[in-house]
Amino acid sequence: MLWAANLSQIYPLLSKLEKKGYVQHGVIEQQGKPNKKEYYITDNGRSKLKEWIEDEKPSEPIFRDEFIIKIYSSWLSGPETTITLLKERQHFTEELEKLKNDQDADFTDYQKGYSSRYYLLSRRLAIINIELEWTDRLLKSLLAQMTGSANK
Repeated sequence: MLWAANLSQIYPLLSKLEKKGYVQHGVIEQQGKPNKKEYYITDNGRSKLKEWIEDEKPSEPIFRDEFIIKIYSSWLSGPETTITLLKERQHFTEELEKLKNDQDADFTDYQKGYSSRYYLLSRRLAIINIELEWTDRLLKSLLAQMTGSANK
């Protein structure tokens, strides 16, 4: 599942992995729309992934969220722009929150990797809930400030 990933960044990575023999793809024919590729991990890819998981220390997390930079700099544009940004982010996170209803997998089957998918989904949903609470508080505060300043 690709959540909010930028697909233009994913495809070159998949292509590189395919050239190394770590993944392969099949074509799924579709009616009325272009066929799509579905990628599968190969035995070689599974071995390499297992080796990486067991032997490599995770790197420090990198946080690149253009939204946060825009919010931080929104004083240049004023509260209306900030409110628009927050409402757009709320809509985005509300759409992601719908992932809660993902009933496609038996999350108890550890061997199939579904439990790992569930771990990541649970983490993402917790982050989404925090972000929704934060955007809601900030929106209420900004709207109150704007209404208060308009009444003066």
